[in-house]
Parts: sequence; C-alpha cells; structure tokens
Amino acid sequence: QPIYLRDSKDSRRNALRFSGKVPVVIAHRGERLVFETINYSEIGMLMVPVDPSDMKISAGSSVTGTIGVGDVATSFKGVVLRVDGGQRIALKIVVEQAASP
Repeated sequence: QPIYLRDSKDSRRNALRFSGKVPVVIAHRGERLVFETINYSEIGMLMVPVDPSDMKISAGSSVTGTIGVGDVATSFKGVVLRVDGGQRIALKIVVEQAASP
C-alpha cells in the first residue's frame, strides 16, 4: 500500500512516497554532509547520515544540496523539518515561486 503525504498549505496535493536509497549531499555551515534516502517524494525526503555518520544538522535549518551523483545530480533547496534521535532527518524541498510580472 503506497504512503501519501499532504502539503500542509494545500490539502488537495498528494505526493506518492517512493522507497529507495539515493545519495544526497548537503552543504551546511561550510561542511559537506552525505546522506542516503530511506524514502522520498516531490515534497521531501527521509534520510540517514552516511558521512559523517553523526548528525550535524538541526530542525529548522535551511540547506542546499544535490540529489544523486555526477552529471545527473539535481540541485535543491530545503528545510529540515525534524531530526529523529540523530538517526534520521526529514527534509522538505523548498520550491521557489516564479516572480510575477
């Protein structure tokens, strides 16, 4: 049974969550933090730290990074929603709105 997430700003928006391990690199306070997803959707990701293996980020932090590796890596901006016992991080992907003319 798939798990759906809802964007709190729009109750009509559902996001299908996919399971899988995808590398994610976050630049935070001058450090390069490597994570691996547990699951993800177009709204956000649930990840575990890989390198360093201890959590060096806290809830509420704004971050930038890439999803994937090499030429196919995709850049993103996000906000850390929660850190579960130093073992998992929930991240919401921030989608910037286009400027109005």
